[in-house]
Amino acid sequence: MLLSILLSILNILQIGETQNPEKSKSVEIAPGNTIEMVYVPAGSFTMGNTGEEDQWTVDATAHQVTLTEGFWMAKYEITQKIWEKIMGSNPSQNIGDNLPVENVSWNDVMDFIGKIQGHNPNLDLPTEAQWEYACKAGTDKAYSRDRDLMTWHKQNSGVQTHPVGTKEPNLWGLHDIHGNVGEWVADWVAPFDDQPETNPTGPENGEYKVIKGGQHTGRPRHTYSYDRQRTTPDRRLFYVGFRIIMKE
Repeated sequence: MLLSILLSILNILQIGETQNPEKSKSVEIAPGNTIEMVYVPAGSFTMGNTGEEDQWTVDATAHQVTLTEGFWMAKYEITQKIWEKIMGSNPSQNIGDNLPVENVSWNDVMDFIGKIQGHNPNLDLPTEAQWEYACKAGTDKAYSRDRDLMTWHKQNSGVQTHPVGTKEPNLWGLHDIHGNVGEWVADWVAPFDDQPETNPTGPENGEYKVIKGGQHTGRPRHTYSYDRQRTTPDRRLFYVGFRIIMKE
């Protein structure tokens, strides 16, 4: 019991040391529609599998990446309430205002992005590098905190989505970034090599788009920060949604 209390206090202190309350804010993404966003500072990190966990993930060779500009990232996955307000309909299979939107293709998401960019042109999908950097939250680990504090996956979700923010955030204040639904990012899939990169955006074209973050129907290993899933940009999956960023 005492050990459990001490661990809880340590987690609270750890969040306090790494998350500046002044670096989160409400952002209007369409008239009358706001979301909470968290600031992610510029920096360098090791992208890919550093060998902390098993090596099953393909095309995730560890390499140094530098992001020269900070950005704001949505604190939560985009909810069905927000999607329906912007798009006028709800394609999700598990219905609930505060559940993450799912069953949306990458193409659908880009239609959403196009609409909100009409209000704020700095809004976009994150690149894979931006997403993984934010997920790792100043670490080079599979998880910045204890996995089950942060993550809905097949073994604890009841094989259904959950309202956003009901698990604890990662060290930079981002909720559900390791689970609940997988998240589309901007990049086409390409294998990594060990060469350093600055502000990578992936190849200019390809067959598959990258999905990050694991999901409520997936095995825990899919929730690794460096995990890479893929499918075609026109495919809708009941376990895939997204979150957005805002450039500085």
